[in-house]
Amino acid sequence: MVASALSKFSAKTVLIVGDCLLDRYIIGSSQRISPEAPVPIVLEEKRFSRIGGACNAAANILALGGIPRLVGRVGDDIAGKELLSLLQTESIDTSGVVIQRGLVTPSKTRVVSQSQQLLRVDGEKNIPLSFECEKEILDRLPELFKGVSCVAISDYAKGTLSDGLLRAIIEYARSKKIPSVADPKGTDFSKYAGTTVLKPNALETIRASKQETVEEAAKEILEEIACSVLMVTRSDKGISLFYPGGKESHFPVQPKEVRDVTGAGDTVLALISTALASGIPIEEAAPLANVAAACAIERLGCAVISLQDIASHLLQHSPYGKVCTKERFNQLLPALKEDPLLFVHMPSYTSISSDHLLCLAQHVQDHPDRKVIACFDETVADSPFLDLIGSMQSLHLVVHGTKDLSLEALKDRLTIEL
Repeated sequence: MVASALSKFSAKTVLIVGDCLLDRYIIGSSQRISPEAPVPIVLEEKRFSRIGGACNAAANILALGGIPRLVGRVGDDIAGKELLSLLQTESIDTSGVVIQRGLVTPSKTRVVSQSQQLLRVDGEKNIPLSFECEKEILDRLPELFKGVSCVAISDYAKGTLSDGLLRAIIEYARSKKIPSVADPKGTDFSKYAGTTVLKPNALETIRASKQETVEEAAKEILEEIACSVLMVTRSDKGISLFYPGGKESHFPVQPKEVRDVTGAGDTVLALISTALASGIPIEEAAPLANVAAACAIERLGCAVISLQDIASHLLQHSPYGKVCTKERFNQLLPALKEDPLLFVHMPSYTSISSDHLLCLAQHVQDHPDRKVIACFDETVADSPFLDLIGSMQSLHLVVHGTKDLSLEALKDRLTIEL
């Protein structure tokens, strides 16, 4: 079951290596066209900055309960200082981040109106990683790898991942039997050979081969490049896993409204890396990565997705509606421990009255800031009845078989007996 994997995430260290980016946003309203040119005029309401690229993957690892250790570079410019300050605010370990003099720290400034991106302005110069910076990182690899349980490689093709650094990172991880996950760029995947999981999207997969379909391209890539799993993210088709020898696994995803795809790949990279670091098999992690990506594309900008977000999504989009067993709810509890919850202990099916239902509805109305959960002791579900209870607007969940349900792990909870 997908939800059962949530309880297996643990605080393991993930070394995240790649390009550090600064994402800037200008948010405003647009109601008229400029008289100077046929472009919209945006009346600025606010502007803010967020960490992007490998930094965003690091933030997602932290939100998923992992411990990110970032390896990358910034320039000695205003954007670089701002990026380091934001990373410090997020409590992300930047001991592996070097400052390269003369580098323009890559930045992307997006102008957004009514949740629509109107313009993006990029600030960057593709300068290779300097010999001095590469040597500084390579000399510190033994120190940077201390306590690491997985390596995540986030390649945005901004020049940080030189051939020498990339090869050294992959080989060092292999020598220590540490799994690695690479999010590639470009059409030459051979430079990522030796990684445990190679994670391109569908278009990248086809472009890196001479084939016309993802399945044929995956087969060709696996024949040419040594990796344990080729994990292809396929947008509305979900995720496919391809293995040497021809085995395939496919994980479909529910169609979602797309608000912003920015950073969704970082989210998937973070989840897979944190899962492997926690000892969770990739077959269990892949469907969770689908859920994490679905959460990310519903938000503006580089989203940081937590285990709580994933648990809430699983509850809200359960194929069984709002009704769930105590066992399934227990699997989700670790990820819900920070949420304000209200548990309403309901009478037996046979003794429930309209007054009880009115009382439950009143509690839902009185606690708009809490997720209200109706609990029944009966282990055998009366499905039509529970579905009827679950149809109550704003009621978060109906759980049955809760006689011995332990709620001690929850920080903010109320319990009401009807």
